[in-house]
Amino acid sequence: MVSRRLIDDQLYDRADRPLRSARSTLRIRRDGSRGILTFKGPVLHGPVKIREEIETEVSNITALEGIVAALGFTPFFRAQKYREEHEVRGSTLARIALDDTPLGPYVEIEAEIGTIDEVTRAMGRSPADYVLDSYQRLFTVWATARGESPDAMLIKP
Repeated sequence: MVSRRLIDDQLYDRADRPLRSARSTLRIRRDGSRGILTFKGPVLHGPVKIREEIETEVSNITALEGIVAALGFTPFFRAQKYREEHEVRGSTLARIALDDTPLGPYVEIEAEIGTIDEVTRAMGRSPADYVLDSYQRLFTVWATARGESPDAMLIKP
């Protein structure tokens, strides 16, 4: 188990939006004292969200932000959430993230598709409950419907 802590994500792209146009993401995550740089490729079509992810932990987030800026990337969306993580065993190991977001609670299950279905059923849910949209997409729809800026999904004090 990884105890509850604040996750602070910043998404980056260039002004001409090459990553968003390719349905990809460059993210710098602050996870407690850890910094993580992640590239996410486009989502593959299917019953669950599958995409390439390449990430590395960094020791100096400020330097990383400087490097990303020097490469021409600027921040375009920020998201905060409280996250707690657990591991459970189905047919294979599953990692379950319990996210408390400004939009409400969400559960993320990372595992093989069959194990995701097993864990989902054990939680009293079904594939009909799957939400495959990103937090950015969910928040943009939510904020726009309320006439608010969709640039930052922040935990309110």
